[in-house]
Amino acid sequence: MITSDLMDVNESLPTPTTDPLIDRFNRRITYLRISVIDRCNYRCLYCMPDDVEFSKQQELLTFDEIYRLIVLFAKLGIKRLRITGGEPTVRPQISELIARLSQIETIEAIVMTSNGHRLVTLAESLKNSNLCEINVSLDTVDEADFSKITNGGNLRQVIEGIDAALAQGIKIKLNTVVMPSTDAKVIGSICSFAWERGIVPRFIEQMPMSSGSLVSVGHRLMAVDIRKIIEETFDSQLVPVLMDQSNIGPARYWNLSGDAHSCFGIISAMSENFCDSCNRMRLTATGKLHTCLAFDDDADLRGAMRCGASDAMIEGMIRKNLDYKRQGHEFHSKQPQKHMISIGG
Repeated sequence: MITSDLMDVNESLPTPTTDPLIDRFNRRITYLRISVIDRCNYRCLYCMPDDVEFSKQQELLTFDEIYRLIVLFAKLGIKRLRITGGEPTVRPQISELIARLSQIETIEAIVMTSNGHRLVTLAESLKNSNLCEINVSLDTVDEADFSKITNGGNLRQVIEGIDAALAQGIKIKLNTVVMPSTDAKVIGSICSFAWERGIVPRFIEQMPMSSGSLVSVGHRLMAVDIRKIIEETFDSQLVPVLMDQSNIGPARYWNLSGDAHSCFGIISAMSENFCDSCNRMRLTATGKLHTCLAFDDDADLRGAMRCGASDAMIEGMIRKNLDYKRQGHEFHSKQPQKHMISIGG
């Protein structure tokens, strides 16, 4: 039964149409990031605050609720899904969910972001579920530093997981968050580790989530610094790699000159933002729809579904939420309260 509150909201919702999702700034939304859980088996310094409160099991979207929403989003033009967390591989039966979503006709690709800890045991089932790519978080290839950053994570197990996924034919990229401790040695070693395996490393400027409380004090390298370090470390000029920004994420890519196998990317939210080409929305594990990582406003799709809302009504909520998508972030002047672990990056 739809509550009176929902009925009141419905009066101001846009009329359902078959039109694609296009915001006020003519950006077409084709990419949805879906957090399936807000828990993680690691506790990375830049991601999980000490006082974080995890959602209860009954607060999480069920697989049936996720499937219902993705069918609806697919009708609205979403073509690419990224499964995130927390750590998505700690959600039981995650491969079964991915396999189910992959059967939705107009979904062209399902990818995942993971810390890699459970890939040794899950790589085969993830491959069989039609998952085509995993971005593995790897901030260093030094065991002691890795354990410190992740609060006890096992680097060897992550590397074994990466190799297991590669053996299954799953494409891998690396995500390295650039912190004050990230220097030329770290960047060079990450690149070498990745390129030896045919992997593309991506370096991510740290964003001030959790009201900025997890941003470490000290100088942090920006995109221009990272490019210079890679040029100097490998004694090579960089050549930009052109990508179709309509179907991929926010990274910009370069190769070492004359070496197509030395590709790397930078996600430069702070110094060279990519807001003009943003093509994504984010769905949290508890069913809150966010149009931007940098702002806390959302639409409660789970609440609407559990109150009996129709698909037409949920579509109206999605479109109305999209109307509030800003032209760009305001990270330099205003930090969002939400935690990275809760929104999935």
